[in-house]
Amino acid sequence: MSRRARYWKGFVLAAIAGVLIAGCTTQDQKRPSTTRPISRYTSKGPRPVPDYLKGSIFEKADLRMEPFHVSGYGLVGQLRGTGDNSAIPTAVREYMRKELARLGYGTYRNPITPEQVLRDPTYAVVRVDALIPPGARQNDHFDILVSVPEESFTSSLSHGVLFRTSLKYMGADPRRPGGSVNAYAQAQGPIFVNPDYALLSEKEMDSAARNSLRYGIVMDGGMAMYDNPLILRVRDPQFSMTRAIERRINQRFQSVTDKTNKVGMPAMAQAQDDAIVHVYVPRIYRGDYAHFAGVVKHLYLDSNPAYLALMAEKLAEA
Repeated sequence: MSRRARYWKGFVLAAIAGVLIAGCTTQDQKRPSTTRPISRYTSKGPRPVPDYLKGSIFEKADLRMEPFHVSGYGLVGQLRGTGDNSAIPTAVREYMRKELARLGYGTYRNPITPEQVLRDPTYAVVRVDALIPPGARQNDHFDILVSVPEESFTSSLSHGVLFRTSLKYMGADPRRPGGSVNAYAQAQGPIFVNPDYALLSEKEMDSAARNSLRYGIVMDGGMAMYDNPLILRVRDPQFSMTRAIERRINQRFQSVTDKTNKVGMPAMAQAQDDAIVHVYVPRIYRGDYAHFAGVVKHLYLDSNPAYLALMAEKLAEA
């Protein structure tokens, strides 16, 4: 066989091999994968539980119930000459000027300028902090803490009333007042200080009493702007598990459901991905998230009456 013939024979064999390999690769790509998709969450495995809790949500997932801290800078009025904003940080002062202008100060309807308000001793710039309770629903109310910033010379918040204040994540950062874009809560109302000190004169108070008057509470003065879910985190991330938990919770609470999902269907539980399920506290529980969480954690994924009767027997024996 000549050199040219051997060359063409090798070329044809290589081309045939390439076609066969490509065909095999295409077939492999069409063949469905039997491996589980890679999750961005770490698998912890099922929680060790007694026999009577096998198959429960408590075994399969962790329930996170943490309050959400929000804050902001606000304005207190109706003080009895105890306000002094001369030393508040420049960034905070500029922020409050803009807030007062946004509220209409310095306009033809309200000719009092923001700067005049900040110089008036009946007003004080304050820091407002709140912990939105776990599971709080939109328009739910909670207490808030009002305090005088460390740099401020305001001596007392007694008799003061907090004007409406937006509370955000990191909203009371003195270097960046206002915090994030979204306001998660609003706060306003009369401030309650320690009544033992509120009626004392300056001469009758020691340093602890004077410092106490720089702090106050607005009872039920905070209002949630959004629904805040409890977070269920599946211990062994799988889409099938989060969907099963979602279905079971929605089945259990279908008679008291007051929340809808993205497509408008009633749903107190909403799976977010392969590990996270958002669970909303029904309003009928009146904010008792601990009771609701206890019911959720002890639900069995299998709702078959025979299975539930069997687990009840195991619980009775235990």
